[in-house]
Amino acid sequence: MGRNRHKYVGGHDLGLRCESPRLFSRESQRSFPHMVKPAKPANETDRLKSLHAYRILDTAAEAEFDDLTRLASQICGTPISLINLIDADRQWFKSKVGFSPTQTPRDVAFCAHAILTGDLFIVSDARKDARFADNPFVTGEPHIRFYAGVPLIGEEGYALGTLCVMDRVARELDAEQSDALRALARQAVSQMRLRRSVATLTRSLAQQRNAEERLRENKGLLQAHSEASPDGILVVAPSGEILLRNRRLAELWGIAPELAQGRDDAPLLRAAQERAADPDAFLAGVAHLYDHPDQISHDEVVLKNGRVLDRHSAPLCGQDGTHFGRVWYFRDVTDGRRAEEALRASEERFRTVFTHAAVGVCLTTLQGRFLRANPTYCTLTGYTEAELQEKDFAFLTHPTDLPHNRELLRRLVAGEIPVYHMTKRCLAKGGRLVWVHNSVSLVRDAQGAPAALVAVIQDVTERVRAEEQLREQTLISETLNRIGRT
Repeated sequence: MGRNRHKYVGGHDLGLRCESPRLFSRESQRSFPHMVKPAKPANETDRLKSLHAYRILDTAAEAEFDDLTRLASQICGTPISLINLIDADRQWFKSKVGFSPTQTPRDVAFCAHAILTGDLFIVSDARKDARFADNPFVTGEPHIRFYAGVPLIGEEGYALGTLCVMDRVARELDAEQSDALRALARQAVSQMRLRRSVATLTRSLAQQRNAEERLRENKGLLQAHSEASPDGILVVAPSGEILLRNRRLAELWGIAPELAQGRDDAPLLRAAQERAADPDAFLAGVAHLYDHPDQISHDEVVLKNGRVLDRHSAPLCGQDGTHFGRVWYFRDVTDGRRAEEALRASEERFRTVFTHAAVGVCLTTLQGRFLRANPTYCTLTGYTEAELQEKDFAFLTHPTDLPHNRELLRRLVAGEIPVYHMTKRCLAKGGRLVWVHNSVSLVRDAQGAPAALVAVIQDVTERVRAEEQLREQTLISETLNRIGRT
């Protein structure tokens, strides 16, 4: 290195620096008709993708890279040394000695040629090299004559930039300097890889912290939600560890709160088994689900105290199908089951009364179309229930009685009257005329709105005939009395 004219003391060069702000100006970006522009690698798209993956472009200076450029200048005895990266249309400098710009156009970059070589690229005298003779950095500041650059080859084999040295005089590098420059280039790549690994690890740690924080928040929200639920909730890992439980679980099973606070589900399972009306069946059902972790189950558990618990169980899986455990939901349905049983008993009583009633009973729509009819009603009218379901009340009503019947029905549905009664003539099957007493009321739905009509009819034919005969006898008697007085 003694033959080089530039010396360094304490890491600072004693030669001239290029401080010109015009290196990346509009003038510097014009076309140079005689300058040979560097070609782009055949793998340029992948090369740029690899470069950008390092996330190093436009970052601040770092001592680890600055140390390498200072060493390069000291070893090679040059006033300028750079670690640069070749982007799509620029070369950007991660570290620089004796050079002020942070980036320059790619078209005028010596290093854009260097990345095409795969090894040390040397331009001994740029003025005598047709590729660089009219390069603006040769003809103007910093008046580059000598250039030597080693490509920075990344993990994927792409040349991402160079570590280079430059001088203002024509010269060469000896073998030791060339080897040292190659070694420094390898160290620059190692620093880039280390930097990326550290950044990746830092991002991973940050993501992990964020994930843990979100997990804590979600677990808190889940716990709050479970405590507000009317259901007993239990989440158990495959290992038997209790991941989540709420207070309602202990209340439903009648288990002491302190017994339900452990992390192991075995004591809780034993306590639940002791309270089940059929302990063996209860334990067998739980064991089956743990042996078949992907199954969903829904059944009921009857307790010794007579309470009935609705039990639902499902696997707890991640988006990728990973099995994290099993979730259990328990709900007290005792009152509901009792109400259902009472309703079934009531319906059975109604069916019995409906079937065996001595009077005719039918259910119709609000428009009077038949839905159901009991045996007495069918016997009275002469039609089967299936035949009646194809007809409405008007079909069975004598035309003389129909207008009054329709008016009473309108008033009933409109809410003007709660029920109506009328005696009318019923047109039975085969043209038979039957006098009936008809009582009609509304059936309302759960919201209190009219839903259907229930009608009860009684055969009063004999009574009507008796009344007619009585009227006739009374009329005859009154007539004879008048004749006798005359």
